[in-house]
Amino acid sequence: MSTRVPASGEATASGTPIGRDEARHLVDEAIAMSGAEHTTVVLETSNESLTRFANNEIHQNVTAVRRRLTIRAMVGERVGWATTDRVDSSGLRQVADRALALARLSPADPEAPSPAPPFETAVLPVFVDATAACTPEARAD
Repeated sequence: MSTRVPASGEATASGTPIGRDEARHLVDEAIAMSGAEHTTVVLETSNESLTRFANNEIHQNVTAVRRRLTIRAMVGERVGWATTDRVDSSGLRQVADRALALARLSPADPEAPSPAPPFETAVLPVFVDATAACTPEARAD
């Protein structure tokens, strides 16, 4: 069983960074829902903004906050991957079940790498407040 917990500076639905505690909770919940022999979970989050211009003026501003959770389920030498953007309990249950079902349906792969041991990732200074607070008008300059 391996886990990757994102750095503290990743965006949530409100646009503020997702905390390590919340990330740890999502990863732990996903692992607990997996019936596989080995489970790897990757949680990715992003806050993306796009500003479109027409006639030298802001025409449209679009902001999207995304969370994506991927599960790698391993049963013997069989591996299944599944990804979801639903990180509520129901979404985590469905993606865990889907990864396990795919692993059971997949042919054995004797060359599949063994799962890595559990580890914590380093906290990286990847969140920049000034970038997160950048307005459409500031992007226009």
